[in-house]
Amino acid sequence: MPKNTVHIQLSTKNDTNGNPRRLSLLVNCNQVTDMRDHGYAGHPREWGAPALMVTVSPKEYRKFRTMKPAPMVNILEITPIHNKPVKG
Repeated sequence: MPKNTVHIQLSTKNDTNGNPRRLSLLVNCNQVTDMRDHGYAGHPREWGAPALMVTVSPKEYRKFRTMKPAPMVNILEITPIHNKPVKG
């Protein structure tokens, strides 16, 4: 992973079928440079463990899930519901 890059995981409420909705953002200098939806695979292993896990509203989750390639959006636009400490 490039220097000054952080892996952030966003999550929201489960979908109507009970499936968790999570995605990972790769952030460099406050800019989201890559986004990956977890689907059934989980977080991107090559990015390492998330440095921060943030729970967001379903609307916020959809906003990041439909982002275009870099430079996507300023990371300071994330509105967390609450933060979870990373264990490890």
